[in-house]
Amino acid sequence: MLVTVLGGFPWTVIAYFITAWVADAKPRELYDMDPEESRFWQNVRSRPRATVRDVHGQFRDIDRRLADIESHYTSSESRLAREIDALRDPG
Repeated sequence: MLVTVLGGFPWTVIAYFITAWVADAKPRELYDMDPEESRFWQNVRSRPRATVRDVHGQFRDIDRRLADIESHYTSSESRLAREIDALRDPG
């Protein structure tokens, strides 16, 4: 910063404008984005709170479904568990 204030100021401004003129308007990854991902990021920019709420709701739904699967799978009442136990202990 000291160099900018003491003598590099005009060169810094010139370099900034040249860089802005030469650089792409947005990163290359954003040009190759599929439409669904592009819509997602547009919503993030325009409605960040709603996007966070939507993503949180999706994760909550996934977590609930996984918990249901886990409780069914580990349940000692399930028919599959009884059949597996019967195969382990033929006596």
